[in-house]
Amino acid sequence: MTNKKDPFISSSGSTITTGTISFGNNNIEFQLRRQIEGLTDIIHRQEDEIRRLQALESQGDLSDKEIKFLLMRCHPDKNPESDMAVLITQKLIRQRKK
Repeated sequence: MTNKKDPFISSSGSTITTGTISFGNNNIEFQLRRQIEGLTDIIHRQEDEIRRLQALESQGDLSDKEIKFLLMRCHPDKNPESDMAVLITQKLIRQRKK
């Protein structure tokens, strides 16, 4: 038989739980929910920033067609005795392999 004054206490004296935590003070639960909402907002802003940075990074990549064009223009065969042509050609070839 359940105690009529306290429906959460059975006649044997053991506590019955309902699956939720009752703090006795709704203010604590409210504060925790606001903190969770604030942290969730921070997470969403960080995810947006990651997507923005990934988009910027991919804009810097050269397509295979662009690399081929640049190689044709700066290849050491077209620019004899140019150390810069050698360095740029090497970088473009490495980029093409990615």
